[in-house]
Amino acid sequence: KRFVRVSAQRNLPATGVDVLAGEKTIGVLGSSMGENGLALIRIDKLASGQEITADGVELSVSSPSFAKFDLPGDLDAG
Repeated sequence: KRFVRVSAQRNLPATGVDVLAGEKTIGVLGSSMGENGLALIRIDKLASGQEITADGVELSVSSPSFAKFDLPGDLDAG
């Protein structure tokens, strides 16, 4: 599991909500402020083209600036 940046087109749900890839739980939403936050997820379960959501809110995922890891495929936009 790794901490990643997440963002959405609307306010993120509450801390502790499951992060899903399709219908499978891959992590949990951490702290957030408005449309941006952090999530602890299993990056080995990410794949390009998969819808990533938390409580029905679609998420964009990117690695934080301090990260020493890469996200699979074209997921890392930041």
